[in-house]
Amino acid sequence: IEQAPSGRARCRHCEEIIEKSAWRIPLQLFEEGVFNNSGFIHVSCATEYVGTSALMPRLVHFNTDLSESEQTEIASILD
Repeated sequence: IEQAPSGRARCRHCEEIIEKSAWRIPLQLFEEGVFNNSGFIHVSCATEYVGTSALMPRLVHFNTDLSESEQTEIASILD
């Protein structure tokens, strides 16, 4: 999970622009033995896009540098 450095990327779910500094989730596909970037989704679109609301443990697992306040902010967006 990361904050958008610019307002140019579009969400793969809702197709709206992801605003600058908004939290976004990068999507990657594992193909032919390597990870390939596949775009981004809004954190608020993640539950519907992925099909589960149990995302926070996974986001924290792969982003160990998130502060407690950032985790709280992201969790509130997911709800």
